[in-house]
Amino acid sequence: MTRGDLLSIQTVDESAPGSGAVRCALWLALLAVIAFCFGCAEQPPPPVRPAPLPPLLLHLPGIVGHLWVDDTYAQGIKDGGFSGDIEIHDWTHGDRGFSLFTIEENQKQAQAVADMLAERYRLDPDSPLFISGHSGGGGVAVWALEKLPPGVRVRDAVLLSPALSPDYDLTAALRHVSGHIHVFYSANDNFVLGLGTSLFGNMDRSKGDAAGMVGFVRPQAGDATEYAKVAGHPYKSEWVWLGNNGSHIGPMAHTFVEQIVAPLLIADAQRGPVKY
Repeated sequence: MTRGDLLSIQTVDESAPGSGAVRCALWLALLAVIAFCFGCAEQPPPPVRPAPLPPLLLHLPGIVGHLWVDDTYAQGIKDGGFSGDIEIHDWTHGDRGFSLFTIEENQKQAQAVADMLAERYRLDPDSPLFISGHSGGGGVAVWALEKLPPGVRVRDAVLLSPALSPDYDLTAALRHVSGHIHVFYSANDNFVLGLGTSLFGNMDRSKGDAAGMVGFVRPQAGDATEYAKVAGHPYKSEWVWLGNNGSHIGPMAHTFVEQIVAPLLIADAQRGPVKY
């Protein structure tokens, strides 16, 4: 539209019949041209949404740190069909057994693990999170769950031969689990989690048989609804054919993990978060 056209709009004789309608039509035409011009202008591209993160399994070794059995466990999870990331986090930092007695440091490590999980959740709340722990790492895993921020949940936790008291109250940890806490325990593990924990104590420093030997029992203060998420898996003699002889490292055997443990995680991941 030229400058002359604009002037003609302003000089329409308002006293002429129909001049108001003419002026209105001209203004509408002007607005249409302006809108068309703005529409032709280059628009910024829509924001790129980050790709969804794969599921994550964070595994915590026992009190002697990262060993070959932890690698065997991770490989069994992968070969069992778990398609996400698997990270082995050595919370002992080379302490090699003395971490059983460093209560304050263990709580700091549990907070660090909780921070790792919370950050992953912040990056992609829809990406399933899993945590597992062997022996003393089971204690740190439970404490990490307790320390998660409100609203942050893992899909499942797996405790393999956990060195915690059988009546340790799991309620606070369970509130941050949407699926299950799977507990693998064995009466055959009586040397490490019977005699050993009676002499040197469990991770929570109580002495006696560990939950990794006899399983967890709900204490009087434990929340019954939350405890419904605890799935106990006592040792079965037929598991020996899968490489698990019921010893302290038995549930870390590759074939056992591939055929028994991994399918549990995959089933809960496919089923989606359980609402309580």
